[in-house]
Amino acid sequence: MAAGLRYCLEDKDIIEYAQLSAEEKLQWLEEINAFNRIALSDEAKRMHAMFLGKIPPDASSEDTS
Repeated sequence: MAAGLRYCLEDKDIIEYAQLSAEEKLQWLEEINAFNRIALSDEAKRMHAMFLGKIPPDASSEDTS
């Protein structure tokens, strides 16, 4: 497999998520974000920030406070 990230969802999971209310979707998102703040390494957080364009690719890892 090539380098990078691959994530697949089953159709049933997509349908189940689509049926959630807006409040339930926001609660889910908040829970995932809270988990990520705890679970991800500093390097993973830096890479995520670069992916989102929040920091330039050449920024040092000290720039992600």
